[in-house]
Amino acid sequence: MPRPLQTPGQLRQAFFNRLGDEQVFVHLYDHLPAVYFFVKDAEGRFIYVNQPLKKVLGKDDAQIIGRTDDDFFSPELADAYRAEDREVMSGGKTIADRVWLVPDASGALNWFVSTKTPLKDRKGKAIGVAGAMQDVQKTGAVLGPYEQMSEVVRYVAEHYAEKITVDELAEFAHLSASQFTRQFNKLFQMTPGRYLTRIRINAACSLLTRTDLDLASVAERCGFHDASHFVKQFKKQMKMTPGAYRSSG
Repeated sequence: MPRPLQTPGQLRQAFFNRLGDEQVFVHLYDHLPAVYFFVKDAEGRFIYVNQPLKKVLGKDDAQIIGRTDDDFFSPELADAYRAEDREVMSGGKTIADRVWLVPDASGALNWFVSTKTPLKDRKGKAIGVAGAMQDVQKTGAVLGPYEQMSEVVRYVAEHYAEKITVDELAEFAHLSASQFTRQFNKLFQMTPGRYLTRIRINAACSLLTRTDLDLASVAERCGFHDASHFVKQFKKQMKMTPGAYRSSG
């Protein structure tokens, strides 16, 4: 007698119910190149981070699991990451292809395209989020529109201490200054000027915690024209003074 036909959902569920290791798909992410995968609980604590992401953070499970974004990122970035996590859990839907700046182990900021989805218990209650990210520069043409900006991102990362103009960056993207500004803002949800400031402030954070340079020297090495302007921009982004940041590190 033929077996009764199953719907696609029933067939899928029946197969997953037979799995001996429910974590098998999670483990798969340890071996996918240029894919950075993580799981957080409802309190924002990291529950799982795959091997490629551990290398980006420069930490192991003992230093990551149970900790939150506050332990690894600036207040501005941590607040933004948490806000998106709450949006995913409260809305109950996947948020795909959002672009984020994420610092690596050296403190350098890199662009990632992120997708997050809610994780629910058997009663349908959101208990956390799972996310996967891809590095804009490493994935190249796979990310389509971002490829046009890859040279811009690379140039800013290498020359942030120098004077950089929008016209100069627009040339790398083969666009007029106005076209470039609109396209950059559309892709990265910030102006080129704000992005450059973020890169400079992030570099300053690294110098403040790793050197004994005075504020004027830090400002100069990071592309700020004077110490007072540097302090003003630092407080605006980091919600504290450079001195307080250095002490907290």
